[in-house]
Amino acid sequence: MTITTVNPVHEQYEAQGFSIHAAPVIPGDVVEAAVVGMDEVRMGHYDTGTPPMPSPWKPGDDPTTKLCKIELPQIANHAIMQLLCHPALGALAAEVAGATAVQIWWVQLLYKPPALAGTPIKTNVGWHQDRHYWG
Repeated sequence: MTITTVNPVHEQYEAQGFSIHAAPVIPGDVVEAAVVGMDEVRMGHYDTGTPPMPSPWKPGDDPTTKLCKIELPQIANHAIMQLLCHPALGALAAEVAGATAVQIWWVQLLYKPPALAGTPIKTNVGWHQDRHYWG
């Protein structure tokens, strides 16, 4: 006898290519700590004692004119790592994917400053897919 389990979250993802989860997944205090951690990493403060991977962004770069892109910020900040490793996030990702487990391959911290009205946008990242870069 085969037992089929219905997973409506995964079925929506398969049918529509996306999943919307209306309820909070990660506790607010974990998210707030990670936001502070991201600001710390952007400023060059690493509470783990380990800097992120070499990245185009360097502490001291102008955050109003340059896109901030930092590779593997979680190795530099405990709060970012706690956010990424939160069990509820992994459980939801696995549910959406219809998987029994998920794995993080790579993390990028991106900060795109808002453009002021009437000024050219200097930090635009157009629509793209990263799959090409993963080979």
